[in-house]
Amino acid sequence: ESEASSSLCAVRAPIRDEASLSAAAAAQRALAAQWVKVRAFLRDIFRHRNFAIFAAVMFIQQFNCTFNTNFFSIMTGSFVTSTSSFRGSDAPASDDQGGTSQSLAMYIGAFILPHFLAAVVAAIVAVAGCYSVIR
Repeated sequence: ESEASSSLCAVRAPIRDEASLSAAAAAQRALAAQWVKVRAFLRDIFRHRNFAIFAAVMFIQQFNCTFNTNFFSIMTGSFVTSTSSFRGSDAPASDDQGGTSQSLAMYIGAFILPHFLAAVVAAIVAVAGCYSVIR
């Protein structure tokens, strides 16, 4: 009677054979070896000068895309009205054609010019080669 009640209440660990234990240990060793390789790869990447330049350029590009998408129209309106007020107090800023041309120039410089320059640089790279363009 006491054996039956103790066997019902006791939680038994799953029984594992030697093969499953050695397979689990081998998988853990393989995973540890992969992490060693990943750490060595990341250490080599972070020490390389070109990676730092690449990361900085990608950060600037991402910041530029986010800034242009989210805040450029607000900043353009603020900038154009503040600079067009310097032209004279008798001309209202909303009717000022200079403000329109300034905002147009800002939009061209921010949205169209980078795509144009990328196409031009791509053509130069195709002719001259990547290393000669970078140097």
